[in-house]
Amino acid sequence: MNIEESATKLSRNPLGIIALFILLIYGFATLLFGLVGDIFSNAQKWWFVVFLVIFPVLVLFVFAYLVINHHQKLYALSDYRDEKIFLGTLLQKNKRKN
Repeated sequence: MNIEESATKLSRNPLGIIALFILLIYGFATLLFGLVGDIFSNAQKWWFVVFLVIFPVLVLFVFAYLVINHHQKLYALSDYRDEKIFLGTLLQKNKRKN
C-alpha cells in the first residue's frame, strides 16, 4: 500500500483526518529540523523538542474530549454496515436536543 492509498482511506472519516493532521505536523517538523537543524541555537532546539513532546499530548486530550462529547460525529456513513444505523444515531441525537 502506498502513501496515496493510505491517505485516501484515512480521509474518509473524521478520525482519519485527525490522524492525517498529526502526520502532516510531524512531517513538516521532521523536514524543518532536517533542513535547518544546524542553524538552530540550543534554546530553539529545546523549544522544538518541547513542541514535539507536548503536541501529541494536547491532541490526545482534544481527541478524548471529542470521543466523550461528540462520538456520534466521529464516524462516516461508510463506517456503518447499514445506513439505517447511521440515521438512527442522528435521530437519537436530535431527540436529545429537543
